[in-house]
Amino acid sequence: MKTKYTTNEIVLTALGMALVFVATMFIKIPNPLDGYFNLGDGFLMLFAEVLNPFCAFLVGGLGSAMADVAGGYAYYFIWTLLIKGVEAFLISELFHRFGPKYKLGYYGLG
Repeated sequence: MKTKYTTNEIVLTALGMALVFVATMFIKIPNPLDGYFNLGDGFLMLFAEVLNPFCAFLVGGLGSAMADVAGGYAYYFIWTLLIKGVEAFLISELFHRFGPKYKLGYYGLG
């Protein structure tokens, strides 16, 4: 297991958590079932493609779970952390295993 992370990985992980939080908390699109869609999953998938699975877990899990706490739904924190974190982990793992064979991004993190 990799124990040291580069500055680029740490910064992209923090940026991903912040963008998932903001997109989940503030960008809401109403649907006809008295609910709403948010763009948090889009940013979750975007960052899962360029980050390793553990960092993707943090982006998806903590970004979405912090939006639950800030929105007044703190009792969903653990479940959101686990569900969204596993979602991001699986996307990252599958993308790195079966995705394109070239490096993504300027920093070659893919």
